Amino acid sequence: MSNTGKNKILATFNCDPELWQAFKIKCRNNGSNATAILLELMELYIDTDVGETLEKGALSVRQKDIENHVNRYLDKYLYVYLEKYLEICLEEKIEKFLSDRK
Repeated sequence: MSNTGKNKILATFNCDPELWQAFKIKCRNNGSNATAILLELMELYIDTDVGETLEKGALSVRQKDIENHVNRYLDKYLYVYLEKYLEICLEEKIEKFLSDRK
């Protein structure tokens, strides 16, 4: 589903082309895209003290902030991963069961 539409804005910014390309490749290699990762980073920046520590030049994230981010991520993606994993496992078990019966 597209992220464009009502109640959305198109945000633009300048950055080094090599940095942007490397970022997009890493996002894609991790099964995501630049928009999704940037949105997650913005949420993390807003929801935690990361913004304050980044502005001071030190990246120091409290354990509670990490737990909150991990929980939000799991709430968002765990069901999809488990569903896919279980589907693959079930298919493999069924195939093994059927081949063992022959």
